[in-house]
Amino acid sequence: MHSSPSKPSPPPRPARLRTAQGRRSPSTSVALVALGGLVLSSACGPAETTDPNAFTGVAQSGEVRMPDMHFPSMDGGDYDLRAETEGKVALLFIGFTNCPDICPVHLANLSAVLGDLSLEISRDIVTIFVTADPARDTPERLQEWLGAIDDDFIGLQPTREQVNALEDALQIVRSVVSPDEPTGYFVGHAAQIIAFDRQGVARAAFPWGVRQRDWRFDLPRMVAGDWPEPMVQEGG
Repeated sequence: MHSSPSKPSPPPRPARLRTAQGRRSPSTSVALVALGGLVLSSACGPAETTDPNAFTGVAQSGEVRMPDMHFPSMDGGDYDLRAETEGKVALLFIGFTNCPDICPVHLANLSAVLGDLSLEISRDIVTIFVTADPARDTPERLQEWLGAIDDDFIGLQPTREQVNALEDALQIVRSVVSPDEPTGYFVGHAAQIIAFDRQGVARAAFPWGVRQRDWRFDLPRMVAGDWPEPMVQEGG
């Protein structure tokens, strides 16, 4: 029988997230490198640029759409990804609540900026957190953990098979859960937040390491319909 820690790590307190990376956790998290159609993402963070007008979000091909899937939500309802995000800028992230650093810091930075934006902008953005660890991330756990980061974030609890189907549809590497690793309960997952436009097309991906100033620059432009353009391949 697979085992897991009897007491999950407590939900993060946003005011302390910047100093939380030194804490130990019963879970091990690894940011996997996405090999599919979406951005290569790892713990190294976004690439630096000298262009003051450049997006931090990495342009996508436009071939990936918001999947036509629905999953149980943390409030007990059934959340239809495509229908619920229609007409909004949707930010989708797959992670887990016992993640010691990547997930809480990534989401807390985003939350801090959303709280600073005008209502006119923020009301057109929806943020969805999909757990890669549904065995431990119960609806109650998702409510507790996400509530400590941002009350407006939506938490979903698909089955492991549904998580993998979602990752396949998004063309990102599949997450991995291994409870019996010698070092403890292991979870590996892609670390990017995927941004969809109002028509449900994946237009940008934000890797781990995006700073608040980057979100503050990119989000209003995306809501206004200005998105990074994919690079055109020459030749061929």
